[in-house]
Amino acid sequence: MPRIQSQQYTFSGGEWSPEMFGRSDVAQYTTACRLVSNFIPSVQGPATRRPGTRFIAETKSNAEAVLIPFIFSTDQAYALEFGHKYFRIFRDGRGDDPDKSGQIKTAAGAPLEIETEYEVGELDELYWTQSADILYLFHPKHRPRKIKRSGDAEWSIEDLVFEGGPFLPENENEEIVIEASAATGSTETNDPITLTAKGTEEAFSGQEDVFTPRNVGGLLKLRATDLSGVDTWNNAGGYATDERVVNESLFYRAVLGGTA
Repeated sequence: MPRIQSQQYTFSGGEWSPEMFGRSDVAQYTTACRLVSNFIPSVQGPATRRPGTRFIAETKSNAEAVLIPFIFSTDQAYALEFGHKYFRIFRDGRGDDPDKSGQIKTAAGAPLEIETEYEVGELDELYWTQSADILYLFHPKHRPRKIKRSGDAEWSIEDLVFEGGPFLPENENEEIVIEASAATGSTETNDPITLTAKGTEEAFSGQEDVFTPRNVGGLLKLRATDLSGVDTWNNAGGYATDERVVNESLFYRAVLGGTA
């Protein structure tokens, strides 16, 4: 069989995953590569050698760790060293002050270190996303957290507080319901609401506990099942101030009296 030789003039298509092998119907196919090792393809076509690396510091106790990028802008970029229940910060050497590059340290000269709850064996399951000066962390065994940066040496980590969800799928077991002791309340005013799971003994048999320690600090969404005594909203209906109506399982309260 004759041999076919082809020429490739540009590598702007970058490295493709195996799922794209053979996809000659895609326009960028002739500019793509199966493997790009130690080179960086450019949008102009050539592939240039990757930059070298420079030793900055060992990890804490020279132990296992992972690096997570924290990129605020072209002049402010960091690498966060996550190890066993801690993270340290490294700043790059770009920008108008290259002398700030390297490991961020305290006034006493020790590496700046922030305590975390992630053990070394959990780091591979750590997911993250960044928005401006906040890095959001997610792990299947821990509550979502966020890292905030106020300056090179000003970092903090705290729980990520959600408002209005997200929620797990709604309970479809109609034999078990949750009742609230009141419509409104607050622990700050020493007036908490008590939630009680109710149902027959047979309904709870073989079921997991309705409330678990994982619910502490979480959100529960309740949907009314008994709408008796609450009028259904009616277009062009007249309503008094503070009168409540229901429409498609959502409750509404009239702030001012008038016609809908």
